[in-house]
Amino acid sequence: MVNVYTPDEIATYLLEEKLAVHGISPEVYQQNQALIRDLGRAASASSDALIGLQVIGSRSNGTCGLESDVDLIAVTFDTDTASADQNRVLDAAEKLRIPGDIKMAALGHGFRGDIPTDATDFIAWVDEDIERTSILFDEGIFTTPDQRLGRLAVTSLLLTYVTESTIAAQWNNVRATHADAYLGNIGRVREKLVERLGTDQATAIRGAVSNDLMSQRYTKFGLPEDMRAYHDRLQNWAERNRQTLQRRQGWRLLQGVLREA
Repeated sequence: MVNVYTPDEIATYLLEEKLAVHGISPEVYQQNQALIRDLGRAASASSDALIGLQVIGSRSNGTCGLESDVDLIAVTFDTDTASADQNRVLDAAEKLRIPGDIKMAALGHGFRGDIPTDATDFIAWVDEDIERTSILFDEGIFTTPDQRLGRLAVTSLLLTYVTESTIAAQWNNVRATHADAYLGNIGRVREKLVERLGTDQATAIRGAVSNDLMSQRYTKFGLPEDMRAYHDRLQNWAERNRQTLQRRQGWRLLQGVLREA
């Protein structure tokens, strides 16, 4: 590819864009714009089972080329219509001749995209592996109030833990997992850029995509350190919008979690 960005330009985009859609060239940027547009439309046409749609991998961390596939996480309630919703968004990618993956993309990060709707099952899902709840905390390219209610259910459970140190440790696990999956792992980002731009650019890539740059990216786009303040904002939002939220599956799940926690 002739018109690739320089390592410094890619680094700039990593600081400017949470979803680093510029990739490695202007052509990739145009392709990603069309992809995000069509994926968003497909998600909007889905059932209430789909509560979030997220892009991870090379198309989210600035390392993709024109031939890259798209790794998607479809955050769904565990209902009968979830599979149809997943297929709908995959079809949108394939119409642009971009191969897509949902199941392996999620499993590669230890995630489970189907969220339990039963409060007891949800609590077990959280307690068994707190890191995988990261999928509820990313806005992605499509999100619904149900996903935000799921976040509130998770933070409410974390606040039932006995000590502040335990709460902080568990929340930091969520933050670290979210950063690695959605913002990029520095080793992997460098490796893919060398693969795309050429080994002669390796030194420039290491200099541009530095530990400091990735730290800035995590600080700017990652989850906040103060989980209690974040929880309070979610709770205030839920109270302000109680009347409309009460009709949603996520509200019923949240109330069940609060009763059982």
